[in-house]
Amino acid sequence: LYLGFGAEALQYGALMPGSDADPGLAPLLSMARLIDGESDPTSPFLPMLGCDGSAALWATLAHSVLSAGTKVNTDAVIRSFHALPPHLRAHLGPRLATLLLEIDADAARMIRDAIKRTPDVPAVTVDLIDAAADLQAARPEEALGHAETAVLEDGSGLAGLVVLVEAHFQSGLPLSPEIAGSLQALPDVAQEDTERHSRALLLALALSGQVEAAFAFASPDHPDTADLWRVVARQAEDDPFLAHAVLQPANPAPSVDPDVALAISVRLSDLGFPEAALVWLGPVGAEDPPDRRLAAARAELALGNARRTLQLLSGLAGPEALALQAAAHQQLGAYGAAGLALERAGQADDSTRLAAWDSNWDLLQAKGSPAWADAAALVDPVLAEDAGPLAQGQSALDDSAAARLAIRALLAEVPPPPP
Repeated sequence: LYLGFGAEALQYGALMPGSDADPGLAPLLSMARLIDGESDPTSPFLPMLGCDGSAALWATLAHSVLSAGTKVNTDAVIRSFHALPPHLRAHLGPRLATLLLEIDADAARMIRDAIKRTPDVPAVTVDLIDAAADLQAARPEEALGHAETAVLEDGSGLAGLVVLVEAHFQSGLPLSPEIAGSLQALPDVAQEDTERHSRALLLALALSGQVEAAFAFASPDHPDTADLWRVVARQAEDDPFLAHAVLQPANPAPSVDPDVALAISVRLSDLGFPEAALVWLGPVGAEDPPDRRLAAARAELALGNARRTLQLLSGLAGPEALALQAAAHQQLGAYGAAGLALERAGQADDSTRLAAWDSNWDLLQAKGSPAWADAAALVDPVLAEDAGPLAQGQSALDDSAAARLAIRALLAEVPPPPP
C-alpha cells in the first residue's frame, strides 16, 4: 500500500485465509481499492467523514461523489494528506481535490497547492484540477484555457479530453471533430471511467456538428440525452435540428430542462413549425411563466388561433406581448383594438396605418403622416349645396387629380419589396 500498488495488495489480501471475515483486514483492503483509483461503497471508512484523524481522508476517497452540504472534517483531510509520502500525494491528490470541489473550494485549492509543490508531479495534473475548479465555479472560459493546456501536455489522455469537452459544453462553443475522434480511438476505458467517456463522446459529437452520430450513439435511456438536446437546441444546423425536433404525432417530447424545451419551441416557431413547437411546450395556462405563454401564443397565432392567442396573452404587458395581441386582433378583424395594442407597444406609425383598415379617416387626418392625412381628407369630399352641374364636375376633376397625387405620395412612403 505504501508504494501505491493497490491491485497487488488486494491479491495478497485474497490469499489470506478468512480474509473476507477479518475485520482487521477490511480497512487495508478498502485502502487498496482507493489507492488503485476506485471508490468503495462497502468501505468501513464511509461513516468516518467527520473523524479528526486520517480516517477522514480515506472516508472522503471512498465516496464516488460528495454532494453539496456533506459534512467533512476538511482540516483532518488536509493534515492527513500532507502527512502522506510525496508519491502518494501525487497519486491521490487529483481525485481528492476533485471530490472536495463540490463541498469546499478552499480545501480543494489547498490540496491543489500541495500537489503543485510535490516533486515530480506533471504540470498536466495541476492544469486538470484548475480546469475542474473553474467548471465547478461556472467559469467555463477559464476552464477552457486550462483544459487546452492539459490536452497539449497530455495528448489524448481521457482526463484532459473529458474536461475540454465539458468546458466547451458549458461555454456553448463549438468543438473540433478531432476531439470526438480522439475519444473514439481511446483504448479500453477503465470501468470506473465508462460514464465519463460516454458523456464526453456524446457531447463531443454534438458540439462538433455530428448530430446524427450523436443521436445514433445515445441510447433512449442515456443519462446525458438532456444535455445533448441542449447542444442541439443552440448549435445544430437547421436541417439536423428539424430532423430530430419535429416529433411524430404519437411521440411525447423528450424529458429535458424547461429552458431547453422553451428554446427548442421558439426555434421551431421561427423556422415555421408551430405545431411541433407546441408539442415541446406541452399544456400552457395562465399560471405559466410569461416566456412560456409568449412562446405558446406565437405558435397559436401562426396556426390562426387568434382567440387562444389572446387568452394566453391575457394580463401580459411588454412590447412583444402587445405586438402579438395586435396581430391576433388583426386576424379577428378588430383593427381598432389592434391599433390600440400597437400604440401601447410604442408602434405609433403602425397603429395609425391600421386606421385605414378600420376606415377611421378622422384618426388618419389627425395622427397620420401628411400623405395619409391628405388621402383621408379625400374620402368624404364636401360640396357646396348650391353648386351647379359645372361646378360639381370641376370639383370631381379636382378631387380626381388630388386623389392621384395622394396615391403617388402614399406609394412613395411604401418601401419597395426586396429583390
